[in-house]
Amino acid sequence: MLEESSFSQQKCQPIMAYCGKDASLNLKSNNLNYFSYLNFKNIYSFYSYEIKICKFPSEIFSPDKSNYFAYLVQICVESTDSLESPFSDANVFLEKDFEDLIEYTIILPRLFNKHHRYVIDLQMDSVCSFMQFGEKINLWKKSNGLF
Repeated sequence: MLEESSFSQQKCQPIMAYCGKDASLNLKSNNLNYFSYLNFKNIYSFYSYEIKICKFPSEIFSPDKSNYFAYLVQICVESTDSLESPFSDANVFLEKDFEDLIEYTIILPRLFNKHHRYVIDLQMDSVCSFMQFGEKINLWKKSNGLF
């Protein structure tokens, strides 16, 4: 999504990625609000998703000097139903909104029944371009048979 933009060469600190594969929707009533937001057309399909989190200097996103870092969270969801378009979303959270970041990243996996989940911890990786961060995730997915 953003990897093809002018933003792609911006330096970031990779944090982590969550990947889910072959997930079916959990049709509990408390999930109904999120279903409409994500616009699932076939609720009986299986889904794969990816949540990528990386850290940037906050001045890229905000003139507020009280925040040192900003976190970019990118979400992508794909259905096995070929008639459904993939869903993508990106949000930026400043340090002061870290609790909101946590809530945002746990909503999507909770929409699904038990499924295969993977966590890729990249916190020890060195700073790289945003595009390279996406490439690292794709390489990991390929080497582990998730592509």
